[in-house]
Parts: sequence; C-alpha cells; structure tokens
Amino acid sequence: MKTYMSRDGNVAVEVVIGIVAVVGVVLGIAAIKSVNQKCEELNTRLNDVSTSVASIQQLESDVRQTRNSVALLGQDIQVIKDQLAKKPEPVAVKGGTAVGDKKDGASEAATGPGTFLTIKERDTLGKVAKQYKTSVDAIEKLNPGINPSKLKLGAKIRVK
Repeated sequence: MKTYMSRDGNVAVEVVIGIVAVVGVVLGIAAIKSVNQKCEELNTRLNDVSTSVASIQQLESDVRQTRNSVALLGQDIQVIKDQLAKKPEPVAVKGGTAVGDKKDGASEAATGPGTFLTIKERDTLGKVAKQYKTSVDAIEKLNPGINPSKLKLGAKIRVK
C-alpha cells in the first residue's frame, strides 16, 4: 500500500482536518434544514393566527351590528309601549259628550272590525257618506249618539 505524505510529512492531521470539515458541512446542512423546518412551522402558525384574527374581527363587526339592531328594536318597542299606554281619543262628540262615554267619566273607544275615518276640517257626514258610498243614516247607526252638526276635529268615526 502506498502512503502519501504531506509537505511536512503529517498525513494524519490533514485527514482529520478533512473529516472535521466534512462533519462541519454535514452539521451545517442539518442546521439549515432544521431552521427551514422551524420557519415553515412558524409561517403555518402565523397564517393560522392571521385567519383567527380575521374571524375575530368579523365576529366583532357582527356583534356591533347585532347591538345596533337590538337598540333599534328596543326603541321600536318603547314607541309601541308609549302608544299602547295612551288613552284612546273619543270617537265623536254630541253635545259636549264623547260617543261611548259613560256617565261615571270612563270612556269606550270604537273598536272592532270596520273602516274608520278621522274627522278633518270641513268634513260632514254627507261628504263622508258619499266618499265611502254609504248613507248618513248608516254612519249614524255605526256611531250611536253622534251629532252630525257637531263633529269634533280629530275624532274617529266608523264609516263601514
């Protein structure tokens, strides 16, 4: 077997340096692969976090919209409560007493199915009867105690 000598005659040192260099390169490659793998894992986690943040932002927006809708609904409910709490206006007036008023001061508003009209300025039972294709007598029967010559502005009367 042939032995090669280095310039200074120490082949073993050069072989060891060569092996150390190869091991260093292998370890460097392994480290680079490990770092690349960790970077890929971090990128995946970052994408997951970004997706989660977008989902949370959408949820926050949905919650804000729901709160606004609930607030508007609450306002609508309050308006309806206020309207229900108001005392109904008398139906019509006869000699200063509303139709349906009881002697003790309590009143009953016209209710039930039918067509109602709110008396406006210059309304007469004749005009109303003509407009609704009915007769004054029929309107008087639907509104007992009404006085055709003393209709109160804003009063509601049943016309059909």
